[in-house]
Amino acid sequence: MFKYIVAVAILAAAMWPTSVAGFDRHDLNQVVTEGDCQRCDLTNANLSDLVLSGANLEDAFLANVIFLRSVLVETNLSGAYLRGANMAGIDMGGASLAAAELSDANLTNTNLVRANLAGATLSRAVLGGANLEDANLSAAILIEAYLTDANLLGALLGGAELAGADMRHVNLTGANLTGANLTDADLAAADLTGAILAGATLTDIDLSDSNLTGADLRFALMNGAVLDGAILCRTRMPDGGFNDTDCDSRADP
Repeated sequence: MFKYIVAVAILAAAMWPTSVAGFDRHDLNQVVTEGDCQRCDLTNANLSDLVLSGANLEDAFLANVIFLRSVLVETNLSGAYLRGANMAGIDMGGASLAAAELSDANLTNTNLVRANLAGATLSRAVLGGANLEDANLSAAILIEAYLTDANLLGALLGGAELAGADMRHVNLTGANLTGANLTDADLAAADLTGAILAGATLTDIDLSDSNLTGADLRFALMNGAVLDGAILCRTRMPDGGFNDTDCDSRADP
């Protein structure tokens, strides 16, 4: 099956004029046959229906590449330029995307469990419904990113830039957002049970109807924060004290 996929990809590359495809045919052949193509130029390529698990594409140029139905489990994309790439719905579990450029990329419903996105840039990226459980997003830039319904259970987001991000209904249970910037972010109805937001900037954030049970907000900046309907139970507030306002109303306190 893999040989068939490779043959199809190579045939397709041969049929596309270089001026139209916008990428290096040799690089395409190398990535599908060898799985090792650091700094390759595959800009605008169609890499759909390929199994690239474990491939080394470090520092590759992959702007606007289409990866539909492809498998990139544990693929090395560290430092890759993936601006505008379409990776919606694919499996990227355990992939390395450290310091990658993913602005405006489509990662809707993508599996990124335990993926390394430390220092990656995902400004305006679409991650609605994506599974980022236990992913490393430390110091990542997600300004105005769309994360509605994403799963960030246990994710590392320390120092991340999330200003203006749409994070409605996000699962941030047990996530670490120490020192993160969430200015003007929308976390309405988000689950932040046990989340750590110590020292985070939460200015003008919308936390209405969110669950802050057991959350740590020590030293967080919360000027203008909206907490209407939020659940506060064993919640550590910015001044270090605990807020148990809603503990008695919970069925399982």
